[in-house]
Amino acid sequence: MAISSPLDRRRLPVHLPRRREPGFTAAEVRRLLQAPPTDPRARAVRACAARVADWLPPAPDARAYPVRYHALLPSLVSRFVQGECPATISRQLSGLATSWGVEAALTDACRHIADRLNRDPAAYGLPRTH
Repeated sequence: MAISSPLDRRRLPVHLPRRREPGFTAAEVRRLLQAPPTDPRARAVRACAARVADWLPPAPDARAYPVRYHALLPSLVSRFVQGECPATISRQLSGLATSWGVEAALTDACRHIADRLNRDPAAYGLPRTH
């Protein structure tokens, strides 16, 4: 009697599970916010960003960015989606040449959007991952 190898293809299931898409990261969300919405992941990111109540944190993280930007997070994300750079947004909001506060707030918003997308991708048009 021959011993079957672990790689014996006759014993593999006919339908292998689909490869799981990797989860969203804050960096990917940031990139996809300004990407053309031709990719399903870009469309999902924009759909989530548009549903502010889904991702807006209830309280600002004073350690991460200036508290005054918390109320402006939806506007910051919207302006970023429209192609404005953080430096331009910062100059218009505060008149300061530095954009660290807007950058930090945008990074935090992207992290929250990524978390929401990873929790329920189907709510934004993506298949559920298991």
